[in-house]
Amino acid sequence: MKSTWFAGGLMVVLLSCNNAEEKVSDNGENMVADSVTAAKPVVTDSTLTGCYAYVGGRDTVLLQVEKNGDNITGSLSYNYFEKDRNDGSIQGSISGDRISGFYLFKSEGVMSVRQEIWKISNGQLIPGSGEMIQRNDSLFFKDPAAVGFDEARSLKKKNCTT
Repeated sequence: MKSTWFAGGLMVVLLSCNNAEEKVSDNGENMVADSVTAAKPVVTDSTLTGCYAYVGGRDTVLLQVEKNGDNITGSLSYNYFEKDRNDGSIQGSISGDRISGFYLFKSEGVMSVRQEIWKISNGQLIPGSGEMIQRNDSLFFKDPAAVGFDEARSLKKKNCTT
């Protein structure tokens, strides 16, 4: 029960970090207004938005992502051979050629949170790996600047299927 409250609380914090208010302009475009800047169009990057997959042997990673401005949201699923499958949602942001976010997932009936980092390179998402630390039910990279990237496990863009 404690982990459910923590995970739910983390999602509320992540969702509340953006104080922007969405409005619709006279010409029908979505606009975002915040306390720092005037209303501006919401930018959706169709080159990053979409579905990505890694399949290696009996291991599969599936990611469906949507980009709005510097924010990303989507679903993520890991299915590694002889390990527990986990499915959940990802929410994060883009800075330079990096996506950094938090993966809220359920595995063996338990909700958990894990930090994820990918490097964007040539239309692929290269997963980051490195030393992790645990705080309550969440895993974070000990030093995000020291994360290494494994090109052999790159997620490649693919057609989304229903």
